[in-house]
Amino acid sequence: MLRMLINYFQVRNLDPALLLDGLGVDLVRTFAPDARIPWGLMYEVWRRAEQVTGDTEVGLDTLRRLDPLFTQAIYHGGAILMQLVVTSPTFGAGLEHLAHYSPLTFGLGRWTYEPEGDRVVLRLLLPGNPPRSFVESSCGWPVLAARTQLARPVVPVEVRLDYPAGDSMAIHEQVLRCPVRLGAGENALIFAASDLAVPCLSASAEMLAGLERLADDALGKLLPPDSLVAQVRALIDAEPGARPPTADRVASVLGISARTFARKLAEISTSYQDIVDQLRSERARCYLVEEGLPVTEVAARLGFSDASAFHRAFRRWFGQSPSEMKGEGPKSERLR
Repeated sequence: MLRMLINYFQVRNLDPALLLDGLGVDLVRTFAPDARIPWGLMYEVWRRAEQVTGDTEVGLDTLRRLDPLFTQAIYHGGAILMQLVVTSPTFGAGLEHLAHYSPLTFGLGRWTYEPEGDRVVLRLLLPGNPPRSFVESSCGWPVLAARTQLARPVVPVEVRLDYPAGDSMAIHEQVLRCPVRLGAGENALIFAASDLAVPCLSASAEMLAGLERLADDALGKLLPPDSLVAQVRALIDAEPGARPPTADRVASVLGISARTFARKLAEISTSYQDIVDQLRSERARCYLVEEGLPVTEVAARLGFSDASAFHRAFRRWFGQSPSEMKGEGPKSERLR
């Protein structure tokens, strides 16, 4: 999806570097088939796209303006998840691959594949507070694939999106070309079960087997999905704004009570505040030493109410002041 967004910026004569500046993401590297960007950063990239374009529906506009040749290149030489979908024998098999291997693209988020009578429902589950454009692009590309990569075009029975309607539904109708229900309480694609047997135009048993081996290997290298600390860190990363979410909010997203959340963390000898402090200290060191930001700006980025509160926390983390770490004081310990 990031490559689609970069192509969209190029089509509109916008500088793609505006999406990635300061995030530590190599623009060239994003075009590698195995490139993965933490979804917390991906949220930030799409928020930037909304700000630069002034359009919260930039996710759908990205799909609308895609060059057909670029679209083919993305599906057949781009992200491995897309290739797994289009090289499957049938549309239904492609959707199952999409659900099974979705952590390769979505990290702790995922697609689920749920047959329901004469329909199949694909639900997109995303932690944190994803920007509208990210949700729309994530839901839109499988719809586009169903329309362009099968032996006959397949259109969803319905697309459900979990945000209120805007002033116009015109772009939804133009891009998705199916009934769209906003404010649905979930993000989901609903297809008729009768369409699952439609063959994929690029079906290839040999290519699919190779892609599955690569994808299985990549899945094995991801953090275990049941790693509670990994999930909590990812949820904090994805939260918009400087202040970390409350422990109650994180527990709610994880689907457990606040008391159970605290107990599970205690069982592995940590706490929510410990995880927040670890993340904040890592970021503080990066902002100060690697990016050379002023102390006041670092404090603001990390959600501290004032610089003095940040100084106290920093000394607790590192045993020295921010200025000393930066090399501006007598006890400096420079990082190399």
